[in-house]
Amino acid sequence: MRVWLALTACTMVWVSGALSSWSEALPGVLGGAVRSVQAGPVTVQAGDNGVSTDTLRRIAESAQSISAVLLPPGLGAAVRVPSARPRLVLYSDPKGYAAAAQVAFPRSELTTVMSQTAGFTDGLTVVIPLYKYTDPSYLTNTLAHELTHAALNAAGIGPRLPAWVNEGYAWYNGLAAQSRVNPASAAKLQSELWHEVSTAVADGAFQPVAANPDASLTAREYNVEFADFLAVRDVIRAGGMARFDRFLAGVPQLGANGSFQREYGETLEQFAERWQPAGRPAETG
Repeated sequence: MRVWLALTACTMVWVSGALSSWSEALPGVLGGAVRSVQAGPVTVQAGDNGVSTDTLRRIAESAQSISAVLLPPGLGAAVRVPSARPRLVLYSDPKGYAAAAQVAFPRSELTTVMSQTAGFTDGLTVVIPLYKYTDPSYLTNTLAHELTHAALNAAGIGPRLPAWVNEGYAWYNGLAAQSRVNPASAAKLQSELWHEVSTAVADGAFQPVAANPDASLTAREYNVEFADFLAVRDVIRAGGMARFDRFLAGVPQLGANGSFQREYGETLEQFAERWQPAGRPAETG
């Protein structure tokens, strides 16, 4: 399943599922020695020689900070297992990113991936094209977003969550990280996307988050993943982060629906069907 996340002119892609063989081939895609830095539970790796040592260390510091602050304790324990450590691979130019994309995606999707994405996650591996980022706060957003997907996969629950929960939680963490780096930038992004969603609600065009398409943002007149974020934000507001963490921690034993019902008294489907967006942009962070 692929889920598209628009950030201004860029997009990130999440490919759910177990760690696949393509990611093991990434270090050899461009040849040369592999350079990496351990950032807490995350291994940060240079995908090509254009990624400087200073850049590698800077991104590693950011990844370590993000993983320490944003990931729930239960997930943190899961990704500390050596066989389940997320990996972050950085590329400095289109050549490197294209080489990784050619291994990860069908040939028919390469043009779209290269033109419309600003990173993707497969299993435990996150791939980031650094050359697409001019605003550090957007890069921080991407790192937090994609590491959330990788952490959920490391905990074995990513594929078991509905797309709106998985994507909405990644957006929640991404925007929170961006807000710490550049509050004005994060607020501006949320305000723009909130306008689209609120207009759809006023026009009667808003669809339940469970009905959001998995593969395209253009199927709606608003950013469906921002709507996912708003839904997850409201779940967290209703019961606090500790309850949301318990929901995630209970998924392996109870399933997503069973764990959600235990914590919130209704199924995920029931919540998704009745939920409608509310709250001013300033309240969405």
